[in-house]
Amino acid sequence: ADAGAAPPWLQAMRATPPCITLDLSHRIIGPAGAKLLTGILDHAPRLKVLELRGNYITSEGVKSLMPWLLTATALTRFGLAWNSISDDGASRLVASLRKGRLKGVLRELDLTNNRLTGAAAERLAALLRARCALRVLRVQGNVLREEEVGMLKDAGNGKVAIDPDHASTLPAKSGVGRDQSGSASASKDGPHGRSDSKQASVSSKLSSGSKRSS
Repeated sequence: ADAGAAPPWLQAMRATPPCITLDLSHRIIGPAGAKLLTGILDHAPRLKVLELRGNYITSEGVKSLMPWLLTATALTRFGLAWNSISDDGASRLVASLRKGRLKGVLRELDLTNNRLTGAAAERLAALLRARCALRVLRVQGNVLREEEVGMLKDAGNGKVAIDPDHASTLPAKSGVGRDQSGSASASKDGPHGRSDSKQASVSSKLSSGSKRSS
């Protein structure tokens, strides 16, 4: 493969930028991919749902997304499970959410199965106390003690669900890269695997190009 060629998911997004929902679950885009993604997100001002589960963007990837997070105005759900994000990444994420417009917009944040410890829990608790719009926060599978999870629940003051049992408070189906039709299938939980069901695509190019990228 051409070392200078953009990955299939990026080529397809450039051809058809996302409008409302973007599901890039388990594409293993890594920190470098997160940096490339930012340039696309700048052209998606109405994006409401961004799912990056299982991409291992790490805290470096979160750092790359910060400029976009500071200017985004419509995002209501942000999925960052299985991304090897450490306390530093959580700190950057919280800083962006507190300073940007998403503080009053983002309602669901998924940070399950990362590398967060008590330091990250303290940052997240401060965000919850800052009158943010969050109503669902997921932190299972991190290095958090029971009392630290309890701290988050206290900070939510009964208004924020911490690790609720159901999958999402938002609709499971929505268009990826489209305003109206198309459905997004939920990805199976897991550190490496892709969902066995069809993933929603930005376009037919994304469906065909991402199946055997590798």
